Amino acid sequence: MSDAAARETLALLDGHSLAYRAFFALPEDLATSTGQLTNAVYGFSTMLVKLLTEHHPDRVAVMFDQGRPTQRLEVLPDYKGHREETPDALRSQLPLIDEVLDALAIPRVSREDTEADDLIAAYARQAVGADMEVLVVTGDRDAFQVVDDHVRVLYTRRGVTDTVLMDAAAITEKYGVEPARYPMLAALRGDPSDNIPGVPGVGDKTAAKLLSDYGDLDTLLARVDEVSGKRGAALAEHAEAVRLGYRVACLDAELEVPVALDALRMGEPDLEAVRRVFATLEFRQLWERLDSQVLRPATAQAGASLDDVAVERAGPGDLAGWIAARRAEAEIAVVAQVAGHRPHRRLTAVGLAGDEAVAVAAELDELAEQDRAALGELLADPNRPLVVHGAKGLRHGAGGWGWSLAGVVLDVELAAYLCQPQERVYDLEALARHRLGVELAGDTEDAGQLALDVAADRQRVGLAAHALDRLVPTVRADLAEREQLALHDEVELPLTPVLARMEAAGIAVDLAVLEDLAGSLGSRVDALRAEIHSLAGREFNPDSPKQLQQVLFDELGLPKTKRIQTGYSTDAQALAPIADPHPVVERLLDYRE
Repeated sequence: MSDAAARETLALLDGHSLAYRAFFALPEDLATSTGQLTNAVYGFSTMLVKLLTEHHPDRVAVMFDQGRPTQRLEVLPDYKGHREETPDALRSQLPLIDEVLDALAIPRVSREDTEADDLIAAYARQAVGADMEVLVVTGDRDAFQVVDDHVRVLYTRRGVTDTVLMDAAAITEKYGVEPARYPMLAALRGDPSDNIPGVPGVGDKTAAKLLSDYGDLDTLLARVDEVSGKRGAALAEHAEAVRLGYRVACLDAELEVPVALDALRMGEPDLEAVRRVFATLEFRQLWERLDSQVLRPATAQAGASLDDVAVERAGPGDLAGWIAARRAEAEIAVVAQVAGHRPHRRLTAVGLAGDEAVAVAAELDELAEQDRAALGELLADPNRPLVVHGAKGLRHGAGGWGWSLAGVVLDVELAAYLCQPQERVYDLEALARHRLGVELAGDTEDAGQLALDVAADRQRVGLAAHALDRLVPTVRADLAEREQLALHDEVELPLTPVLARMEAAGIAVDLAVLEDLAGSLGSRVDALRAEIHSLAGREFNPDSPKQLQQVLFDELGLPKTKRIQTGYSTDAQALAPIADPHPVVERLLDYRE
């Protein structure tokens, strides 16, 4: 058998277990700006990203419960009978979890009237037989029974991020039995989550001691008369319940699986779909982690780059010739490298692409006067259609040479904002990665910055222009699909020169007035803080939610507000309804303003 390090690792996730854990662990008010609850899908996605970034499985799939576990219900009619129906707030998020998985091309597997942990047991058995390592991700301890030399469990203890990696040694140390006998221990101890009754008064340690003394459940129950005292009497009384509990606690590793083992692998993620889903759910930080640590490295590993794209490096006289050779009606993609602070900026290098020509790049200080004149005329000609990324910045940079900018027909940065206004950045590098599946920054230390800033050489600027030219069809299609073309063409784009002129003109500021205002506000804040301390009876930091909770709810005994993950809410909306019982609340609200 091959060495473990050389084996492929298959990660099997219990979808419903992780979704439930996330839903009940994270704040109920975790939602998007449109009101869509996201605590379950956020927690699930966090666990998924944690798995992909920290454990790097070769294969991954998510198992889901489907229907009623009829076989277990036939054995134990009250199996999970105490559980309430899935809350609507959680049920509404399950399709969102499906969207996340589908965008990432991660298989979802379910089987009629089957629980996810049975599927996990069956696939784990097959995977070990196929010479794989298996990592089970779940909050259900039933999965401990499948652990062996090649199967481990990443167990979520609390929430979804507090995890512990359980191998055979860890399970034996914690529960006193090896993994294969864990269902026996569960049958004796009972499992409230599954409504398995167990034996009254028997916990983990007692169950482990009994199994250690008698070897297995059948032997223990056959010799129950040897167990003295109340414990023996309880075992005898509940022997049948223990037998039934053991039957439902055992997972069905021989189950016929609905999807072949070989299909349980992550496919090629739809980068645009992933970005769109995470943007819609407003998972910005989670997206950045997934993008930088999973998607971007995968793209780079797949060899998706522009390194093989030809770029003409223009010397004196070359740029004017390239521009003259282009058709007057052809759209030209323009990427500029600039220096200086807005609005006092100046073009230092430029990349041009379009008209099915090889992209060209040049540093302006190295060009002949005729090249710079041709570039200035191209930018200023209202009849030469230009595609840019950041029209304002290009306008400022051109102004540093005394040129104007007139022919812009598409600003890709602006269009990206119109299509996805909830995003935080719209740099060319990210757009190329997610829309085209290519890298502009390569392995440079500045990866993640605007493509025209990642390197000073002309090759990089030319590649950026090439990518910008390739982005045009997909960006225009997005605008059309969202019915935003008119907004871009008739409102936003014509507004950019106005905004650029405003930035160039600046704003007049009366420093003396601002200093007087700062002084008066500072005095007011100091006075309010002193009044708050006097009303509370002691000094504390009113900007600290933890200290504020202690003063308001523990010391002053005010009515508790909405429950949150860190205690009780102290935001203005939560405090307003309890302003009457004590004057300190009103002063706090004034202080917050």
